[in-house]
Amino acid sequence: MVNKLKNLVHLLTERGIDGHWKIKKDEIFNILDLDIRQVYQDIHRSKTPLLNFHKELYKDKDSGTLISLLETLGYFQAERLFVQKGLHLGYDDIITLQEDFLKEIQTATEIHTMDFYTFLNMYDHSKNFHLAYPLYIEEFFPLAYLKKQTLDSFLIGKPNYKTNPGRTRIEEMLDELVKRRILDYYNLFSPVLKQLREFILTQREAPEIRPRERIGEDKGRETLTTDPLMKYRTLLNLPRQFDLADLKQAYKKMMREYHPDVNPRGLEMSKRINEAYGVLLESKKRSN
Repeated sequence: MVNKLKNLVHLLTERGIDGHWKIKKDEIFNILDLDIRQVYQDIHRSKTPLLNFHKELYKDKDSGTLISLLETLGYFQAERLFVQKGLHLGYDDIITLQEDFLKEIQTATEIHTMDFYTFLNMYDHSKNFHLAYPLYIEEFFPLAYLKKQTLDSFLIGKPNYKTNPGRTRIEEMLDELVKRRILDYYNLFSPVLKQLREFILTQREAPEIRPRERIGEDKGRETLTTDPLMKYRTLLNLPRQFDLADLKQAYKKMMREYHPDVNPRGLEMSKRINEAYGVLLESKKRSN
């Protein structure tokens, strides 16, 4: 049984030399030497019958669905073998990928020297803070560079992902996380946003610049606290005194609950969790 599964994984690895693969359902059954009648019986008996079993063609982006099907049919080693060959990105690896992206933003923010003159020109041209701010971020924190740094950091100690199809799968996953705004690129530079806003308010008699909605704000009343980090700590269920290990553990715990791939209603919450992690990480490293 294991050998048949290995044959399937080997075939997909050969087809995925460019990072992409596809295979027909009937071909899967032939490789695994399955009786289609027995397959349907197993699906029917399963506690979690697959609603999308009607799929006739599985592609690299359907790796999770294919693994679920194989596990339902008794191939419980499927996920481990798929991950080993770089055909599938495990959920813990997705969280680590997000974490590495946030760390790269935090590092880039730490070494950045604010260029208020350039931002002032952007602001004068657009006459709108929230149009000028993204231009500044794109200019000094290029998304392509951050992605490359994240990928290089993530691949350390992960030989199974360093060549295709694994590397391509990671690149596509990172693109997807940014596109879906699970990693909300423009809203992850809180220290930069704060300094630019304060600069404009002191340089221009401009209409009120309304800050974007922040984590934990109550729109109906002012927050009566002198601890600017309390709303972020509250979101991640962290005490006033915490270390980097506590922060990392809290982040992973919350993302396992609210990541959109697990919780369809968790997109907005996952954005807030990522922002809170970035702010607290920057604050903790600055205090150390």
